[in-house]
Formats: sequence, C-alpha cells, structure tokens
Amino acid sequence: MTDGIASGVFALAGAGVGGVFGIVTSLVTARDRRREADRSRTERIGDLRRVRYARLVEGVDVFLDQLRELHSMSSVAQVPPGLVQRYQEQWLSLVEASAAVELVGPGTVGTEVERLRRLWGETSELIDGWLASGRWGEKTNSKYLELRAAIRQGRTTLLESMQQTLSDD
Repeated sequence: MTDGIASGVFALAGAGVGGVFGIVTSLVTARDRRREADRSRTERIGDLRRVRYARLVEGVDVFLDQLRELHSMSSVAQVPPGLVQRYQEQWLSLVEASAAVELVGPGTVGTEVERLRRLWGETSELIDGWLASGRWGEKTNSKYLELRAAIRQGRTTLLESMQQTLSDD
C-alpha cells in the first residue's frame, strides 16, 4: 500500500509540476504575442507616417513650384487658365495631405503643419487677390517673397520634426 501511496503522491506531484510548466509556457507565449503585436503596430504606424510625411513634403515642393510659375506670370496681363487650375488643384492636394499628417501625428509635427497651413493660406489669399484684380505691385511682390521664404523655412523645420519622429519610432 505504501507503494500505491508513493505512486499517487509522485503522480500528483508530476501533474502539479506539469501544470505549472503549462501555465508558465502559456503566459510566456501570450506575453511574446503581445510584444509582437505591439511591435507590428508600431511598425505599421511608422510606415504610415513615412508615406504621409513624404506625400506632404512632395506637396509643399510642388506648391512652391506652382507659386514660382505664377510669380513668373506676374507681369503678364492674362495668366494661362491651365496654370491657375494646376495651382488650385495643388492647393487642395496640399490641404488633404496636411490633414492626413496631422492625423498620424505626433503633436510636434502637427504644430509645424499648422504653421505652414497658415502661411499657405496667406499666400493663397495674396495670389487669389492678384488673380482677381490683375494687379501685382511692388507691395504684393514684397509680401509674396516674404511668404515664400517663410514657407521654405517652415518646410525645413517640418522636415526636421518629421525626421526626429521617424527616428524615435
């Protein structure tokens, strides 16, 4: 009978040890899955940011080029309608791209985007006023050059903020 009790005790001890190992294994596996899911999520967010950031920076560059083209027409009586249409389309594209960047963040990048958006708005009001009146005087030209320089500087600041965010990801 003592052999039967000893066998029972050893069987019970073995089952307990096996159960503990099973629980520990399950916990470790669950923890590893959570870590992998977090890492995967972080990578997806980083990828999304890269795409959105690149689209916005490209949009700023195209917008600056559109402004350059319009500025080159400032002494012409009639600006070609195709040029105005491309400028307006790029403006809309830029607004969409900036909203997408604000959504993927973080806040520091969003703050820089908001500063740039104010500059784009002010520049667009200047351009729209010129297109409506047909007058491009020295005061308008001076303001345009000031805004264009501010947009370029804002682009640089935004790019630095984006690069910092991506290196932190």
